[in-house]
Amino acid sequence: MGKKNKKVTVEEPEEAEPTTESGFSQFDLDERILKAIGELGWEKPTQVQEGLIPLALEGRNILARARTGSGKTAAFLLPVIQNVLQISSDNEEETGPFAVFIAPTKELAAQIFKLLTQLTSPFPFLQSINFAEMDETNVEVMLGEVVDMIVSTPGRLANAVASKPALFNNIRHVVLDEADLLLSFGYKDEMVAIKDALPKMYQSIFTSATLNEDMDDIKSMLVTGPVVSLKLKEGQLPSSDQLTQYRITCNSDEERFTILLSLIKLKLLVGKSIIFVATTDRCYKLSLFLQAFQINACILNAQMPANYRCHVVQEFNEGRYQFIIASDMSDIGVSNQDDAKDEEEAADGEDGPPAKKPKKKKSKKAKPGSRKLDKESGVARGIDFHFVSNVVNFDFPPSTEVYIHRVGRTARGYNKGTAISFATPNETSRAAEIEADIAEITGENRLLPYEINMKDFDAFFLRSREALSAITKSVIREARLAEIKREILRSKQLEAYFAKNPREKAVLENDRKLFKVNLHSVAISDVPEYIVPKPLRGMDFSNSKHKRPNMRKRKQTPAQKKQKAKKSDPLRSFKF
Repeated sequence: MGKKNKKVTVEEPEEAEPTTESGFSQFDLDERILKAIGELGWEKPTQVQEGLIPLALEGRNILARARTGSGKTAAFLLPVIQNVLQISSDNEEETGPFAVFIAPTKELAAQIFKLLTQLTSPFPFLQSINFAEMDETNVEVMLGEVVDMIVSTPGRLANAVASKPALFNNIRHVVLDEADLLLSFGYKDEMVAIKDALPKMYQSIFTSATLNEDMDDIKSMLVTGPVVSLKLKEGQLPSSDQLTQYRITCNSDEERFTILLSLIKLKLLVGKSIIFVATTDRCYKLSLFLQAFQINACILNAQMPANYRCHVVQEFNEGRYQFIIASDMSDIGVSNQDDAKDEEEAADGEDGPPAKKPKKKKSKKAKPGSRKLDKESGVARGIDFHFVSNVVNFDFPPSTEVYIHRVGRTARGYNKGTAISFATPNETSRAAEIEADIAEITGENRLLPYEINMKDFDAFFLRSREALSAITKSVIREARLAEIKREILRSKQLEAYFAKNPREKAVLENDRKLFKVNLHSVAISDVPEYIVPKPLRGMDFSNSKHKRPNMRKRKQTPAQKKQKAKKSDPLRSFKF
């Protein structure tokens, strides 16, 4: 029987048949599901939804590739909810869970669970749970509850199955979102444990923006029966009418910082923007650099706790920050040694040639501000950032796949967007390879050169150099320690402890920074007319947040005019 399950056949790609009905009513979904869809404001299904939903309702095994932002999450949630609803009504004695949704990262799991909760709000009898947002103790408790659907990362799910082997006895639907990452993230052992706990027959749905036909490992591991490969004509990237892509060539890392500063200060980069960097330290360095010029940005990286990462994403989506600086090392699937190598390359001469550092394996004491990377963290893959106008590849992506997923954070749905990628001399060869791959995928040269005349930005360059020289390694370390202190003070688990020990809380709150960004002039963030390039002069580049609202000028009385004239006359206002 085991050999029979491993045999996988792939049918020809299928296309959704044209229907006379429009909207989601064409899928014969429950009226209460259609009501939930209406409350979310969805008017018509996207291309991936039109192709995937009918096949999923038929119980077919599906391997679907659709670009980021095309509505993949709803495409697999809607038919699974419909089928689970049917199962629960037909078999009252049978208990769940009936469906499991597996995501490679905690952020993506939280996003899936949020949408699942919204779509099942009309069904109070359908219970769902997200293991990824719980600690081990809570998972143990929730295993005693009866639920219909589970959302989780592989690690938490494997632990749950180990604690309760019969958990998946009645599973009918297994969904893998961003399926191509589950093995590249090092989840092979967890996926094997999950497979061993699954029944002999169930429906499998795999989705991603970059699924390849060569997925024999994951298919042979989890698929039972034939597979329908669903490819959409829309391609992996939006059209050039929807997504504009630029490439900026820089001669040094200082130029890279200068150009980004100029684009923001001169209001050439308008709207919410995600800025991708290579490493965690680069997150803090760029954040401190922008803060020196009174540009606020939030940070997102794999070393933050899962709850804090979700909080940052929420704040950005709510519009509290215009810029978010993100590193996606765990999305690349590199080891810690590779991370260190990438960090040295990304520095591009900022501190001279890197010195050889001896390996310290015996010491268990962590460096101040350092944390263990969370492999269940992801930034470039899957997360739904709302209304992003621009994606900036501050450090050029390491591969075509990462480039596609980074750029996919903008131009989602029917919205337009812009992608800007910086490339320094040591990134030129990699940029050329990725550019050639994108041209092959899309059939045209899509990365347009963004011409920059650095002579126009000489004043910005001098200011950038001053700020960068002030952002030392000690300052970056202090910034990371400050973030840890904020997390400790914000922790709900420590509220009772701080209530009993107020002095320790006061010490953390009043602890002064040992190192900070020291600038010669506080006016470094101003944009006077003389540093603005000639074609842009005459525009208002002042910080609108610091402008006072326009007030009506009240008419002065004769006594007030007399008093004002007296104060302005030095002979009359002089006093001994």
